[in-house]
Amino acid sequence: MKDILVVLAWLLVTGLVNAFMARRSPEQWVQFAEANPRAAAIVKMMRAVGLDPVTLIKSAAALVRGSSSIQQATEGAKILLKKEEDK
Repeated sequence: MKDILVVLAWLLVTGLVNAFMARRSPEQWVQFAEANPRAAAIVKMMRAVGLDPVTLIKSAAALVRGSSSIQQATEGAKILLKKEEDK
């Protein structure tokens, strides 16, 4: 019983941290990592080994839609490149 509680607690903590951290922009992540490199490494590790509800929901939605996140990322990158070229 104790082992199950530990696993559930880990999933809860990592899920909350990952949901909170998913709200940050890439620029905010860079600033955070430069200011706190060890804390950024810990957060990255937690995201890797824990529950990531944001990615889970996005993946489930992509499964239902029949599209992949790779396609969405490629389209997003194309839009960003076009914006850069227009400048």
